[in-house]
Amino acid sequence: MVWDDSAFSLERTILANERTLLAYIRTAFSSLLVAILLLKFLENGITDYLGTGFLILSLIIIALGVIYYFMRKKTLLVTFNSLTKRK
Repeated sequence: MVWDDSAFSLERTILANERTLLAYIRTAFSSLLVAILLLKFLENGITDYLGTGFLILSLIIIALGVIYYFMRKKTLLVTFNSLTKRK
């Protein structure tokens, strides 16, 4: 495979997309840790609701991160393929 500027550009963009997915995972993990803290260590009435909220939030964040990752990856590959066919 011959590497030109567009191929390097695609690689950089793919790596940026992967870093974004990792940021979503890191944020979801932090939210999960807050949920565990609230549910296990601070047992009040309101902290149960907050802990459950943070647990649901972490699941939503991870789902959105994975969905956005694959949407962007597909868009990148389609765009790159259309650009390379023009040459």
